[in-house]
Amino acid sequence: MFGTGKSCNLIRGKNKRILTGLELSTSEPPVASVKKIKGRKCKTTKNSATPPTISVIENKKKISSTDLRLAEEINSYIDSLVNDVIDSTNSKLVQSLYDYLSSHRHCNEFIPSALLLCGVNIADHNAIFERIQSSLSSSDMGIFAARLDSKISTTIRNALNSILKQIAMRFDEQSTKKMTPTIYDVVKNLKDYECKYLIIIFEDLESFDTIVLQDLVLMLNTINSDSIFSCGCVFAASTSDDVIHDMFTYNVISKLSIEKFQTPSSTVYLSQLIERILNTKYHLYGYSVLESLINAFLFNNFSLRYLCNHLKLSSFLHVVDGKFTKLVSMAIRGDFTQLSDIDGEMVTQLPSFTSSSELSVGSNLDPTDVESLKPYLMKCVSDLQQHKFMSSILIKLLHLIFANITNMAQHFQSVYMTALNDDSELWQWFKLLRQLDKNELISLANKCYDFLSSADIENYEDLQIMKDAFAIHIKKLNQRTSSHDGMKASRSTAVVTSKSQNTVTMPTGEKTKMTLGALQEMLRHKQDGKNESKDINNPQLIFINSLEEMFRKYLKPPTSLPLHELLYFNDLSKLQQFTNPSLPSNIHQILSDPATDLKCECCRVATGSIVQSLPYFTKIYKLHSECGRYINLHDWLMSYVAVRSSEQSRAADTMIIPKKKRRTRKKIHDSDDETEAETKTTENDHPVNAEQDNADSTSQEQQPGVEAYCEFMQTVTEFQYLGIIKATQRKSDHVTRLTWNI
Repeated sequence: MFGTGKSCNLIRGKNKRILTGLELSTSEPPVASVKKIKGRKCKTTKNSATPPTISVIENKKKISSTDLRLAEEINSYIDSLVNDVIDSTNSKLVQSLYDYLSSHRHCNEFIPSALLLCGVNIADHNAIFERIQSSLSSSDMGIFAARLDSKISTTIRNALNSILKQIAMRFDEQSTKKMTPTIYDVVKNLKDYECKYLIIIFEDLESFDTIVLQDLVLMLNTINSDSIFSCGCVFAASTSDDVIHDMFTYNVISKLSIEKFQTPSSTVYLSQLIERILNTKYHLYGYSVLESLINAFLFNNFSLRYLCNHLKLSSFLHVVDGKFTKLVSMAIRGDFTQLSDIDGEMVTQLPSFTSSSELSVGSNLDPTDVESLKPYLMKCVSDLQQHKFMSSILIKLLHLIFANITNMAQHFQSVYMTALNDDSELWQWFKLLRQLDKNELISLANKCYDFLSSADIENYEDLQIMKDAFAIHIKKLNQRTSSHDGMKASRSTAVVTSKSQNTVTMPTGEKTKMTLGALQEMLRHKQDGKNESKDINNPQLIFINSLEEMFRKYLKPPTSLPLHELLYFNDLSKLQQFTNPSLPSNIHQILSDPATDLKCECCRVATGSIVQSLPYFTKIYKLHSECGRYINLHDWLMSYVAVRSSEQSRAADTMIIPKKKRRTRKKIHDSDDETEAETKTTENDHPVNAEQDNADSTSQEQQPGVEAYCEFMQTVTEFQYLGIIKATQRKSDHVTRLTWNI
């Protein structure tokens, strides 16, 4: 694991830290965005717009067009489903906002303003603002709604130009960007298009500049108080309503009439999304996968878009990247006419098929015969689709029954996850029904009967049986209630008569005494009331027991059905490779083998080897991995310089052109003795200077150049930032290695 390194002590200045060309993220696998690395001679492809998850899968195998088309169809359906959930959930909020702003449009004393608390799920705010803007602007009341973003509206000029641009886009005109626009230019353009009311939506109020925000509000107040134009504001905040006092002074707040509104909580969006997905044929998520996604939604960012992206990723992995992709696409479409012999062999490899065939020993199913497999597969898929619908109806019933009884059943997704769990706590909830009285049980049974009557269950016999059972229990409970009321009235009259016969009138100011017989009758009546719920023939107890038996019989997890692997994606480990990657292992993979992320084949080398085409940070990391716990920085630097110089010299040797030998005239000496003497004098001439030249050349080769030194220092700084190494107090020129067993 990577240790926690100390932060860098180097001053980076205004230079942008590119992390040696790698973009690292905790939510997605790191993908390289390197365009050019100095010193490299390999060509790297540019980073495409394809998501990293899809590109990784495309590298593994070729995706068929039918599977890819099905995955795109599922993704578009999930997108539309999320948009519908956001629109339907915020419909009441938008209507209340419109009613408030339209009712105060003619007020000149103050600006009608709405403080909208949107929550921390910032990724979903854009869809909420689009719905509010379209709903306010689409009315026939002459209202124009403009949105201002804090990133664009850094100055008054930029904010007014943004409003003018939105006006031009609304009425299909060409926008003209003015150097010094005023609020009167905005009013003039709106009057030209017969707009009488301007509403400005301030997105992400906490990020706005306070001076710009206050000046805009004062400008709006000026034209509003002079009856030039009607104005309104919507302040969208993510934290709390106290942000108004932090952003505005008292002078500005006094000109606003603020009404607070709040969007529904994120759990409401989640409940509606899960409830709608259950009723579709694109519900392809097993228990473990859906539990992981819901936990990530509730504990991370509460963003519906975040959950939507992970749902699309799960369906993509199930349809495209699974082992049984062709069978999955056939099962989703419900068409097995193109089943081949190879597909039949794949069916026999499914674990649920093996267990189901062992249970039905006397069946005539031949796994090797494709024609006999087709009707069996169609039956299994239809059973799974019916199980989806029945499960959704039964879970809605459970939510209806226990929503007001236990806190664990307040949200639909909690009931769904509890019901599908094998070691479920669901059956403990039924014990809580014993605490309800008869009237509460009767009203609960009536609600369940009305829900089943309104649902489309004509083709489902089991649900029809449940509906008839509810009707019978309601009738029995009503009969027992009427008979119990009659017995209670007769007993009360008997007690009153016995009291009147056996009581003695005492003097004034003293209480009447109860006789022994009346006391025994009253205690017997209370004991009968206590034992009534424990009676075996009690309709209340019978109704509760039968209700639990019905849910135990009809509510089963999908893993109990054959071929559930085709319609339910339950491979959590594959999903977590993309949603929760191990950051230390990814960093190690990139630094040791950058070929995959750089998409460069010349960088694909054997483990531990160093070639010239590798980036310099990869070479330094490979040298680091060969060291022990403590690393000497000077030795590390000299090792990198040696590797770098050897590669440069090797490259220079390949580029050397052999020189032609010069023709020299031979000197003719008188004797061989003179030649030998001249040779000896030339060899022994200046021996000290030759040794000094060799020493100077050796020291010059060992000294690192400026470029190599800068590369090494930048890499060491980045390694310290990533937690690969850290400084040690034992030796000033040493660092401690923090990467082990990766």
